[in-house]
Amino acid sequence: GYVYFHYANIGVGKEDYADRAEEYARKALDLNPHSAWAHLVLGCVFQAFRGNPRQAFHHLRSGLKIKPDDPHLLYWFTIGQYPVGKSDESEPLVRRLQEVDPLSPYARWLPAGVDLGLGKIDQASDFAWHQLPQTPHFDFFHTLALTYAGRVDQALSLIHERAQEESDDLFLQMMRVLGRAIGGEPEPLSHLLSGEKSKTIRRDPVWAYFSASFCALAGLEERAMELLSVAVDQGFLNYPLLAEHDPFLSKFRGEPLYEALLERVKHEWEYFEV
Repeated sequence: GYVYFHYANIGVGKEDYADRAEEYARKALDLNPHSAWAHLVLGCVFQAFRGNPRQAFHHLRSGLKIKPDDPHLLYWFTIGQYPVGKSDESEPLVRRLQEVDPLSPYARWLPAGVDLGLGKIDQASDFAWHQLPQTPHFDFFHTLALTYAGRVDQALSLIHERAQEESDDLFLQMMRVLGRAIGGEPEPLSHLLSGEKSKTIRRDPVWAYFSASFCALAGLEERAMELLSVAVDQGFLNYPLLAEHDPFLSKFRGEPLYEALLERVKHEWEYFEV
C-alpha cells in the first residue's frame, strides 16, 4: 500500500494508485488490526487524495500509538498536524524524530516547517536551508519562507534557479505559481492553476490553501476566496494560520465574507477531537 501511495503522489492522473493503496491498507488491517503501517498508508491517502485531514490525523495518530518510534509515522503525523491547526503540539514529535532518525534531511528541515505553520517567519527564513539537499520539496518551503519574510529578491532568485525546468513535480510547479504571484502576474498565474493541476490542488486541502494564499498575493481576490472555501470544505482547519499568521491573507481580515469563513474554521478547530 505504501508503494502505491508513493506512485500516486508522483503526479496527476494517478488516482487509481491511491485507490489500490487504500485497498491494500484496509486488507492489512483486516489481517492485523495493529498494523501501524496500514494506518500510515491510510493517513497519507486521506490527507493527499481524499481531502480528509481529520481522518488522516486519526489514522496517523493510531499508527504512532502502535509504533511510537517509527520515523515515517513521526514525520507524517507532524505533517498531519498542520492542516488541522495543531502545529503547536509538534515540538516533542520533532525532537523524537531527530533522535530516532538523526541523518534524515526531513527530520532536519521539520523545525522550519513547523515554524512556518506557527507564524515564526524570521526563524523559518533564517533556517540553515543550505545544509539540506537541493530538492523541490525543500526549495518550495525555502522560497515560501523568504517570501513571507519580505526577502523577495532572494525568493525570486531561487525560483529562477530551480523552477524553470520542465517537470510534473508539484512543488516546482507551485514555486512557479508563487513567482508569478510575487510579480503580480494574475493571468499567467491563472493558467498555471488550471487543467489537471487544478484537480490535484482541489483534492488536497493544503495545496488548495497554498493556491488561495498565492492568488491573494497576486490580487486575484475572488479566486483566492473560492479556493479558500475549497480548502475549508476539504477540512483545512488551521485557524491560527488563516486568522493571524499568513501575511498574504492579511488584506481579507476584517472583510465580512472572510470573517464568516474564519468563524466556521474557528468553531471546527476548537472542537476538533484530539
